[in-house]
Amino acid sequence: MIGSGALQENINNFIEINNLKNDIKVISWLSYTDLPIWYKNALIFVFPSYYDPWAFVINEAMAARLPVISTNEVGAVRALIKNDINGIVIPSKNSEILAHEIDRLLQDIQLREILAKNAFETALKYKLDNIAKIYIQAIQNIIK
Repeated sequence: MIGSGALQENINNFIEINNLKNDIKVISWLSYTDLPIWYKNALIFVFPSYYDPWAFVINEAMAARLPVISTNEVGAVRALIKNDINGIVIPSKNSEILAHEIDRLLQDIQLREILAKNAFETALKYKLDNIAKIYIQAIQNIIK
């Protein structure tokens, strides 16, 4: 797990109480340059945020060919992810559904591969040069 926040102490306590220190590693922060190796070694990317206006990590995970599970409270999810096509969208604050979807992806290799492939194809549409073309076209339309 990478990240920190208000629930970090609860997570650390859960890991301690359930003797999961050898199974779960928590890293509070990584520099941007260190993230690619973590994406490369992941099977799935889970972002169960209660709210985030965009969360660029969604774009990054999709570009790293990872199937994404995230909540419907993340702006990037609403804009980029089509449920069960290029990722999985879950309701916020529902740990049962989150656990179910994580387990489903861990068990279903074919679904993981399909979501990862489609996520990568979606990410390609949002490369900087493609976004620049969209902005230029929008500006040209406004000028006209």
